[in-house]
Amino acid sequence: YYNLNEGSGQIAGDSSGNNKNGNLGQNSTVEPIDPIWATGKTGTGLAFDGVNDLVTIVDTGGFDGPSMTQLTVSAWANLNNLSGNRAVIGKSTTSFTLLVGTSNNWQFIMTGCSINAAANTATIGSWHMITATFNSSTSCRLYLDGAQVASTTTGVGASVPDTASPVFIGTVSGAAGFINATIDDARIYNVALSASEIQALYNQG
Repeated sequence: YYNLNEGSGQIAGDSSGNNKNGNLGQNSTVEPIDPIWATGKTGTGLAFDGVNDLVTIVDTGGFDGPSMTQLTVSAWANLNNLSGNRAVIGKSTTSFTLLVGTSNNWQFIMTGCSINAAANTATIGSWHMITATFNSSTSCRLYLDGAQVASTTTGVGASVPDTASPVFIGTVSGAAGFINATIDDARIYNVALSASEIQALYNQG
């Protein structure tokens, strides 16, 4: 859980207490690819330039693999433009990615769990909370501002595919899909939150 309220420095701290801190850019040194601290949905967030800015969270376990039979990925995002396949949170296109697609729609892509909201559901210039859930062999669901906008029960996998890739904020894989947006309150859970829990999270702002 990354509330991104540090407001300065090179670390996006893990607010859950699990010590899975992220680095602005690729490491703890100042780099041209660091996003910029900015006004967030609440407190501060990070502004990504859509060219090469990213946050890197090294995979030390607990993000994917056979034991991950449930998952929730969520964040607030304020988009500056729409230019297709730009990720809010990504861990490669095999593991999981929450992104804006080429139809200006919110998507969640994972082997065994891929869902799309309707075209033009992603808009620029205002804050929105995007959330995806995966429940082993049962369902995948996508929510926008606390309300479900897409779901599937067909072809749902047993677990989150295991990759060695870090988790990234602001890009699909660290090499593509860079987003031009301000992001706040990024969350990854090892459970599939219920609809009421997601609505409550949205109501918190």
